[in-house]
Order: sequence, then C-alpha cells, then structure tokens
Amino acid sequence: MTKSRKKAEWNGRMAEHLVALFYRIRGYRLLHRRYRCHGGEIDLIMTRRSTFAFIEVKWRARADTPLDAVLPGPRQRRRIRAAASHFLAGIGMMEPVCRFDIVILSGWLNWLIYADTD
Repeated sequence: MTKSRKKAEWNGRMAEHLVALFYRIRGYRLLHRRYRCHGGEIDLIMTRRSTFAFIEVKWRARADTPLDAVLPGPRQRRRIRAAASHFLAGIGMMEPVCRFDIVILSGWLNWLIYADTD
C-alpha cells in the first residue's frame, strides 16, 4: 500500500470515528462499524430507540468538492440497501424504521439524509 493510500485510509477511519462519536452524543448506539457482506458494505450502523441509521461516511481533503462527487449513485445505493437488508435479516428485524445518512467531513461536518427511492 502506498504512503498516500495509507494516509487516505487513516483519514477515513478517523472520519468514521468522529461521526460515530457525533451520533453517540445525539443518543445513538453503535451496532457495527464497517459492516461487509457479499452484496455490499456500510460504514456505520447505529440505532436510537426503534430507528436504525445506516451511515455512509465521506472524507474529503478539500471543502470545495462538488456534492455530486460524494452522493451515492444507483449502484452504490443498491449495495448499501443490500447490506442493510442482510444486516437486518441477521438480527431478525423484518420491517424496522430505517434511515440512510451520508456524512461528509471536509473541514466542516455536513450531514445529509437521503431517501432510498430506487
């Protein structure tokens, strides 16, 4: 692994740590970090009361990164949805309340909630 790739990996892990802390302060409990299954992956899975939050964390060195560069496309949304379904089936949850969040760190914390529509 190159030095720049190692730094990017470290930055990504730190971003996930900070986002998990942010959600914990807001009353969420961490269920899983970097959940991976055959169909996809999710950076953080957290819960508060009966709501599950599936969180994609994006870290960018530059704050002027266009928003469309970090929003998940249809393929990535399918992978997140597949991983969420796999996780929920594994814990026996059939129709819980779910939210899908994107948190972007680039100097400031930007928190987006996107609807899973396709």
